[in-house]
Amino acid sequence: MNYPAIVRVTKTIEEAEKVKSIFFGLEREVKPGQFFMILVPGEDEIPMSVSYATNLEKGITFKVVGRATRKLYEVEEGSVIGVRGPLGNGFSLKGKNILFVGGGT
Repeated sequence: MNYPAIVRVTKTIEEAEKVKSIFFGLEREVKPGQFFMILVPGEDEIPMSVSYATNLEKGITFKVVGRATRKLYEVEEGSVIGVRGPLGNGFSLKGKNILFVGGGT
């Protein structure tokens, strides 16, 4: 079973109206194409793409679209959240010419 890690939010940035980035300490390797399940306090788990990743810190960026993301938007620096993952089949980018086209938040 892949239990969620309880992590402390190290930084939040309000990117735009109802759009926020949340950063947290997590020492796990994340490959392109993988995602996290974020356990929102008082709500359910929701899938979130990784928007930032270093060896020691990870980040997610999201827009408020429902009850769970509204609750997650209220999370402040120093709060704790649950993080499960990374999940999904990652892929390697080494030795390839790549063009990224993205959408969403």
